[in-house]
Amino acid sequence: MAHNDMQVVICKILMYLYECLKAGKTPQWSDLQYNSKLIEIPEAYWKVIISELIRSGFIEGLMSYQTKNGSGWVDNGIHITLKGVEYLEENQGMTKAKDFLGQSFFVVLEGVIAGLTAKI
Repeated sequence: MAHNDMQVVICKILMYLYECLKAGKTPQWSDLQYNSKLIEIPEAYWKVIISELIRSGFIEGLMSYQTKNGSGWVDNGIHITLKGVEYLEENQGMTKAKDFLGQSFFVVLEGVIAGLTAKI
C-alpha cells in the first residue's frame, strides 16, 4: 500500500469523521481537503474519492454544485453514516489501510481533532 492508495485515503477521511463524531466535535472542511494535514493527493483524484464516498452512502452532508464557471462543494454538516462506520470497521481493505497508516497517523489525527471546537 501507499499513502495515496484509494483505500488509504478513504480510511483517513472516514476515521476523521468518525473520531469527530465520537468526540462531539464539528468536522472542518479544511481538514478533509486534498492538500490538508491528513490528505495529500491531487485535487482531481480527491474529487473522485469524495464523490464515491457520497455515492456509496458512507458520508452525508456534502453537496456538489456546477456552474458555468466551474464546480465546488457545499458543506451542510458533513458526517459519517452508520454504513460508513460499518465499512470502516468491517471491511478487510480498511483494516489493511489502518495497519498501513500506523500509530503516527493516529497521533496526527488526535492532534487535529483536539484543535476542533465542540458541536453546538
